[in-house]
Parts: sequence; C-alpha cells; structure tokens
Amino acid sequence: MNRKFDFFKKIELVISHPHRFFEKVKKEKNIWGVFEFYFIFVFLSMVINTLFSLPELTKSNMDIGAAKYLLFIIILIAFVLLIALLASFASFVLYFIYHILIKIFKGREKYKETYKLLYAATPLLIVLLIPYQSMFKILFYPFFIIAALDTLYIEYIGLQKLQRMSKENAVAVIILTLLIGIFSIMFLVKKGVIGLL
Repeated sequence: MNRKFDFFKKIELVISHPHRFFEKVKKEKNIWGVFEFYFIFVFLSMVINTLFSLPELTKSNMDIGAAKYLLFIIILIAFVLLIALLASFASFVLYFIYHILIKIFKGREKYKETYKLLYAATPLLIVLLIPYQSMFKILFYPFFIIAALDTLYIEYIGLQKLQRMSKENAVAVIILTLLIGIFSIMFLVKKGVIGLL
C-alpha cells in the first residue's frame, strides 16, 4: 500500500468498510505503517489528556519564573513523547503473544498480518482522544462501550481476511482474548497496579 493511503483515509475506511480496508491492508509490505498509525493516536491521546491535566500539574508552582515554566513544559513534552513511544513499541510484544494464540486456532499467515490487526482498534483509539477529565467522563463510558463492540466486529473481519481463519476460530480467538484481558485487568486492580475510577 502506498503513502497515498493516508491516516484519515484509513480511519474512514476501517470504520465504514472494514472488509475493503483489510483487502487493501494486505498489500502493505511492512508493519511500520501500522506502528505509525497507532503511535499518532497514542501520542495525541496523551497530549490531550496532559493538556487537560496541566492546570492541576502546575497549580502548586504558580509562582515559578518563565524560564523554569518553559523548562517544565519541555520536560513534560519529552516525557509524553517517551511514554507514547514505549506504549507503541509494547504493541509489538502484545501482538506477538496474540499471534501465538492465533496460530493455535489455525491462523495461516505470518506475524506481519497479525500486527495489522491493530488497525481494528481504531474505534477505541478515537474514543481515547476524549479527555478523561471532569465532565468528559460522562461521555467517555458510553462511547467506550460502543467503540469496544465495534472494535470486536472489525477484529472478527480482520482475523478472517488477514489470517484466513474460519468464522468459528475467529470468534474463539476473540472470546479467549477478551477473557485473558478481563482477568489480567482484574489481577492488576487486585494487586493495586491500576485503579478503576
């Protein structure tokens, strides 16, 4: 797939015509287009949420000088960029584990095609652009549920198109992945690693 198949076209096509989208995506020679797509969303989401948190982050330092404030902003931008890069690179590991599960359920293609399934998360990635602050929390949860269901449907199509899986095996992979995800979150919450608000 050439560079003309740009960011916004991918968003429109994966949501409106996932069958056609995954047919086009098959032609991508490498996985860096997927990585770039995902990184843009992760970075934007972190920037938006950081901007909405900025008043809270700086209220105790309102008396600092302009130079120190500028330095604080530069460090904050560098930190956000680093975290976004780390989160994006972590997707390679997560999708490698996912690829093993897909292979168990008779996925026929290489890791490259599994990583392209990350495009299926587009509805969720869009919702994650909503700031998780104050009144926006009211919007976040219903949109998140709708986006999650849409993501599962797109993932189901992607598994059949990119990994040439049967419908039954695609459903089995999705259900098993969901269960693993839910139990992992429950475990992390119980251990205090993450908190649910």
